[in-house]
Amino acid sequence: MSSAEFTEWLAYQRIEPSYWEMENWRFAQLSAAVVNAVHSTIPIPKGKHRPKPLKPKDFYPVIREE
Repeated sequence: MSSAEFTEWLAYQRIEPSYWEMENWRFAQLSAAVVNAVHSTIPIPKGKHRPKPLKPKDFYPVIREE
C-alpha cells in the first residue's frame, strides 16, 4: 500500500466509522443499560443517594464528538 493510499484510508476512516468502532459503541450502550438496571435494584440506605447513571462513554471513551 502506498503512502497516498494509506492517507486516503485514514481520511475515509474519519468520515465513516468502521465496523469495529460501531460494535464497540453498541456494546458500551448495552453495558451502560445493564449496569444502570442493576443499580436501580440495589437498596439505598435512608439519606443516601443513588449513584448517577452511567453513560456509554464511561465504557468506551474513544468516541468522536459530532
